Amino acid sequence: MITEISTIGIVGGGKVGLELFSLFSKSKLTKVVFVEDVNGSAPALVEAGKAGVKTYTDLASALQNPVDFIIEVTGLAQVVTEIQNRIDPARCQLITHGMAYIILQVIEENDHKVKGESIGQIQRIKDEIDNDLQKMTQMLQVARETATQMKLLALNARIEAARVGEVGKGFAVVASEMGKSSVKVIEVAEKIEQTNDAIKKTSSRIEDSLSQLK
Repeated sequence: MITEISTIGIVGGGKVGLELFSLFSKSKLTKVVFVEDVNGSAPALVEAGKAGVKTYTDLASALQNPVDFIIEVTGLAQVVTEIQNRIDPARCQLITHGMAYIILQVIEENDHKVKGESIGQIQRIKDEIDNDLQKMTQMLQVARETATQMKLLALNARIEAARVGEVGKGFAVVASEMGKSSVKVIEVAEKIEQTNDAIKKTSSRIEDSLSQLK
């Protein structure tokens, strides 16, 4: 699917002009052709120059560049009038500072909404992770206690098998297997704990990211 790129000229290189330049120069749907301001050190002109975009301090010269849209953010009525007198409305649309401000406010409002929803979703995921970690920690405690009890039972079984002698050989085999099982339970518990530690670090990184988003 081929999408037509809209060309843009920005008149006014102050704070708002800089925001618009940053917004439209990053988009794949728009191309900033020029930025104009009577102040050669205006922030938008400086950034446009760094990006290789044409900059002007003379409006008449800037308007010689054909563009689809001109966004005026000087807030000066005489500048709006001069642009209107120099452009062909059939080929170029003028967006004055009032509408430009509304566009930026709507974008900012939408960004806050999206950011808020994203933070909420990430927080819920983190809470689920933390709850699962708590449950796994409790299960690990149970596993360790079970392993300890199995080891004690195995030890007692060996003692009893040794006491009864030949008759207790079968009992000794069971005791041996129980001891091996307790060791395996401990090994599994240690691996689960290592996994838990990794998940805790991930949860901590999520918390750091959430703090930055907020």
